[in-house]
Amino acid sequence: MIADLTKREKRGTGYGLYDLAGNLGFTIGPLLGGMLYDSIGQETPFYLNGIVLIASAVWFFFFLR
Repeated sequence: MIADLTKREKRGTGYGLYDLAGNLGFTIGPLLGGMLYDSIGQETPFYLNGIVLIASAVWFFFFLR
C-alpha cells in the first residue's frame, strides 16, 4: 500500500515513516495500556483499543475510496 500511495522518489520516506509509526506504537501502546490498567481499571485498555480500531477502520474506509 505504501508503494502504491507514494511517488517513486518519496518511497523511502514513506517506508521510514511507516516503520517509525509501528515502532512507536509497539513502545508507547503497552506503556499506556499498563498505566490505564493500574490507574483506571482492568477493562479500560480493551475499550480504548476497540475505539481506536473502529476509528482507524472508518478512517481507512474513507481514505482509500
